[in-house]
Amino acid sequence: MKKVMFLMMVFGMFLIAASDASAQGCRPKANQVALFEDWKYKGNCVVVDAGELYNVEDVGFPNDNLSSILFGRNIASVTLCADNNLGGYCQTFYKRVGDFAKLRIGNDTVSSMKINLK
Repeated sequence: MKKVMFLMMVFGMFLIAASDASAQGCRPKANQVALFEDWKYKGNCVVVDAGELYNVEDVGFPNDNLSSILFGRNIASVTLCADNNLGGYCQTFYKRVGDFAKLRIGNDTVSSMKINLK
């Protein structure tokens, strides 16, 4: 019984580590942001270079799935919009956001973004 409990505990720790593994590789460099599918910078993620305009699907991130975002040190702001090509409702952020659920832009609504350098 002790061996079974130990194996279950080890397996559980492996699952937790595996779920964070994708996020560990998504640390933005100075001129980048990291987009995460889950709140608190977890889940599937993509690192994106600063630029004028991106539809999130164009950078390999699923549409309407953004839940948190990390900023590189040279990022001044990121404008997130509900529709492609900076359409629909937009909101600008000046620092990382761990959970969009209680913000006006909302969770899982972003389709496009503009990343501005300092």
